[in-house]
Amino acid sequence: MEDRGVASLLFDGNGLSADIEIEVLMNKEVARAKLTKSSITLDTLNLTIERAQHDVIDTLLTPVFQAQLRTRFEEMIGKYIHGSLVQVVDQMNGWFASRPFERLMDEGNQKT
Repeated sequence: MEDRGVASLLFDGNGLSADIEIEVLMNKEVARAKLTKSSITLDTLNLTIERAQHDVIDTLLTPVFQAQLRTRFEEMIGKYIHGSLVQVVDQMNGWFASRPFERLMDEGNQKT
């Protein structure tokens, strides 16, 4: 059997949620950032197929495709965001490394 159609995807419900934790570790000489958690959750993904020639696509296969697509989108978006966060943490660590620890502490104390 062969069929064609147009698929529409809708990120629905609460949309996309991200759970991210960046920990800043400090000792007497250096500050260091570390990405400790990065996870993504898609609440609801609605898939509709239009202009298909066979109803079997819409009634039987759409729920299967919908579950698989939701999982794949979570994985792809999660990997992309994780990679971006790793770059942010690297930039934070570069910033920390370019400043003496005492200066960081002095600047932090002045703002409180």
